[in-house]
Amino acid sequence: MFEFSSSLFFWSMINFLVLLFLLHKFALPSFYKMVEENEAKKTKVMSDLEHERAQSAQLLAEYREKLASIEQQAHRILSDAQRERDELRKEETAKLITEKHSVLEGLRGELAYEKRQMMDDLRSSASELVVTLSEKVLRRQLNASEQQQIVESNVQDLEAMLSRS
Repeated sequence: MFEFSSSLFFWSMINFLVLLFLLHKFALPSFYKMVEENEAKKTKVMSDLEHERAQSAQLLAEYREKLASIEQQAHRILSDAQRERDELRKEETAKLITEKHSVLEGLRGELAYEKRQMMDDLRSSASELVVTLSEKVLRRQLNASEQQQIVESNVQDLEAMLSRS
């Protein structure tokens, strides 16, 4: 079927070697250059990506640190606000208690004054009744039962006056 021919083989080998030489001289250098450029681009991109990843990690760490700091400040502000609220409540309670005591003292003073006034009125009325009784007794010569009746009447008037007060 196929026969081996040495001249054909020789010229095929020459053609193949010339083709390899031409490829090596003209096509392969640009191909190698293109491969090297792609490799350099990949290396640069990988380097840039690694650098940006490191920066991202650093920024993330800084943001987490800032977030923790902000959370601590928020907790501190909240606790300060609660403490101030409690202090204000205590102050308001103390103020209200002081005002209550002041009002009570004022009312006690007024009650004591009213009591003294009432006692003075009572004494005045009692003394007037005694004077009136004495006048009635002295104006007339009364027997014992009439005197007793006048005293009882004046005592009833005194009791009525005390019950109104």
